[in-house]
Amino acid sequence: MPVREVVLNRDARAPADLSPRLLRKRYVVRRVLSIVVLVAIDVGAMLLSAFVTLPLIESFTGLDSPTPGQAEMVAAAAITVFVFLLHGLYGRRYARRGTARILRAAFVALLVVVVAVVAFDLSGTVSRASLVIIWNLALLYLIVARSLYELLLGRLYPEGDLLPILLVGRPAFVDQARQLLRRAQPAGRYRIIGFVGDEPAACAERSCDGLDCLGALANLESVVRREQPAEVLIGDPDLTRDCMPQLLEICRRQRIVLKLASVDLDFGSAAVSAVPGFGVPLFVLRTPALAGSNFYFKRVADVVAAALLTLLLAPLLAAIALAIKLDSPGPVFFVDTRVGLSQRFFRCYKFRTMRRDAADLQQGLEELNEAGGAIFKIRDDPRVTRVGRFLRKTSLDELPQLFNVIKGQMSLVGPRPLPLRDFGLLDDLHKQRHIVLPGITGLWQVSGRSELSFDEMIDLDLRYIETWSISSDLVILARTVGAVFGFKGAY
Repeated sequence: MPVREVVLNRDARAPADLSPRLLRKRYVVRRVLSIVVLVAIDVGAMLLSAFVTLPLIESFTGLDSPTPGQAEMVAAAAITVFVFLLHGLYGRRYARRGTARILRAAFVALLVVVVAVVAFDLSGTVSRASLVIIWNLALLYLIVARSLYELLLGRLYPEGDLLPILLVGRPAFVDQARQLLRRAQPAGRYRIIGFVGDEPAACAERSCDGLDCLGALANLESVVRREQPAEVLIGDPDLTRDCMPQLLEICRRQRIVLKLASVDLDFGSAAVSAVPGFGVPLFVLRTPALAGSNFYFKRVADVVAAALLTLLLAPLLAAIALAIKLDSPGPVFFVDTRVGLSQRFFRCYKFRTMRRDAADLQQGLEELNEAGGAIFKIRDDPRVTRVGRFLRKTSLDELPQLFNVIKGQMSLVGPRPLPLRDFGLLDDLHKQRHIVLPGITGLWQVSGRSELSFDEMIDLDLRYIETWSISSDLVILARTVGAVFGFKGAY
């Protein structure tokens, strides 16, 4: 199967777009109705608790605790629905099951509601003690009502509780994989939607013992888009040995879990964990931590932080610009074409640290390159100016990239944006680093910067993508401060 280049039109950490293909599927009406019913259950449980059960308790106990007013209930209902949405409680049935998930979401929602009541002075008609009582009663009603609803759906649409899974491999493997899934614990958890053959000839009969062949391996990505499986299962050693990087990249782009029934390969930085209960070794390769709601928070934080830093650092930016002008002839800013998200080009801003004719001189300096791979670095580059050497040492030349962050072309934290010269030397698999926005700083920059090799840079970029989280970004930002003031690895 040919190597596929990364063609995402959005940051891989962003929530998946609602596909038009999904809207055309017959179950979309049921999904919308199901969401409406679940929202009605959640809001109805709160109303029942607040306006029916609480007054009854008060009449028996003699407590004087008025029921909440309209403002409190509207705020509590909106917050509850929003928090439940973030916790996946309105997702598909196989993904939203579990009382523990509801309890976690309800606890978070209660904290947010209490904060909102205090912050916006909505507590005039109801005490906080009553609010907690209402919440606990509503939670009890909600769990009971949701359980009955899920039981009813299980009777009407039993397949909705099963995890849709797509098999990949030769027909001989498909039957073995089906037997494997039948022995899985808990039993009956999976629904096989079909299989993808290793070559077109394997799909000639279009079925394997009643299981539909949905296409050839070369068309796996289109099959995944069309069928929307939750997982892809591969157990063919030859297939995984030859095509593992491409298969993993497809699953990463389509945001699904890739499972292997036999593993004897090196998967780099991919998170691998064993799955018990199958009787044979089965491993899971997790795709990157693509938490959509966290990405929205990250983008808002990026823009706000970049705007504030630009205002706060304005005197420093002006001083640097003046120093550059006095030091050497040429423009203040170095505007270079870099490769960013989805391998799209953008104009990256930096303070100029080299002579005006630095680009023309680079070809004659290629033989002095001290970096391996696609990177061009010379420790004592003759093109660097006096002010430029200080700016590079302190990384202050990167500050104008705050404008790129505000424009949405970069993030505060992410893989380093590469020049066209370096990008042209990348292998196709290295281009996986372009599924997220490039960053001003990143794991590579705080782990040694110019002292690291090209392969180490790629490994760190991919590790960052695989394990991305808000907390990891905060750690990298904190380490960046230490790396800058310690003058570590920059030249």
